[in-house]
Amino acid sequence: MTQAFSKIWIFIIFIIIFSGVIFAWQYLEILEKEAELQKEITKEEIANWKIYRDDEFGFEIKYPQDWEFERIIYSHFIPPFEIVKFKPINKVYKSSSGTISYVPISVEAYNQSYGVEEMAEKLGKEILLINNLKFMEVEPEQGRPSHIFIVDNPKKTGYVSITNFVRVIIEMKAGITSNEESSYQTIFNQILSTFKFID
Repeated sequence: MTQAFSKIWIFIIFIIIFSGVIFAWQYLEILEKEAELQKEITKEEIANWKIYRDDEFGFEIKYPQDWEFERIIYSHFIPPFEIVKFKPINKVYKSSSGTISYVPISVEAYNQSYGVEEMAEKLGKEILLINNLKFMEVEPEQGRPSHIFIVDNPKKTGYVSITNFVRVIIEMKAGITSNEESSYQTIFNQILSTFKFID
């Protein structure tokens, strides 16, 4: 009697485990399909975006049709650098004093003597692979941008002999409202996914 009872329990446990494995497999399959669908939607959304191409620092990045950019070059620095600010067209972001305080997303480019991998190793950070490029994510500080991703192009730039890398910093600013942050986070991720270096 006891032996038969034990066999029944073993059979029930086996059925439960087997059912759990089947359920988990089906659930993962659904998640995979959803992820693929999301990729297709994202590709479709950004297919008609405008392209910002920077021949000086050798990169390009896409941004939404209803956004605009402003490029500021700081040529009096050695080596020179630039900041490209992206924001929705005709949208002005002002502080309580009425001055323009920030734009949601910006890209900074300059020349650097060491690479992002060396930097990540020194800071104990992980390297993230985005669009087959090695990025390092930096945690926000007080009053600093909400999201910062850094990537390097290991090529001789020609400005100064010691600057062997073009460094690009892609930022989403802090200070935007929670409603804006949610929508800008999606756009930021999409912009980040379109970044690439050009020859």
